[in-house]
Amino acid sequence: MNTAFVAVLLPVLLVLAGLAIDGGQVLVERREAQALADAAARAGAAELDEVAARNDPTGPPSIDPSAATTAATTYIAEVQPEATITVADVDATHISVRVTSAPVHVTLLQLAGVGAVRVQASGRAEPRTGITEPGQ
Repeated sequence: MNTAFVAVLLPVLLVLAGLAIDGGQVLVERREAQALADAAARAGAAELDEVAARNDPTGPPSIDPSAATTAATTYIAEVQPEATITVADVDATHISVRVTSAPVHVTLLQLAGVGAVRVQASGRAEPRTGITEPGQ
């Protein structure tokens, strides 16, 4: 009776432990991917169109789409070369990126046939210049 109980309970406990341990690793990687996506979007939004700014210095800042794409891609390549980035949308007012993490290798869930997991996150940024509000 005890042997049957252990034989049934052991796989269940291994799966639950795998979900807890490997799920924690995936959540940490998700947070890191989100931070990368946000930072890459900010790097892209920092690439302002200088010609437009000179032509209309009082107007809102605008992004140089080509330079923004290059800056976001370069940021990811330098900080996390195993990750991939897709620039989803870029124009003069914003940049949106999607970052896919490097494979997260799971340990206990390999017993259930799960190999590596990739995590995706999206980031969006708009250009900002100067101090526009108190407390900045």
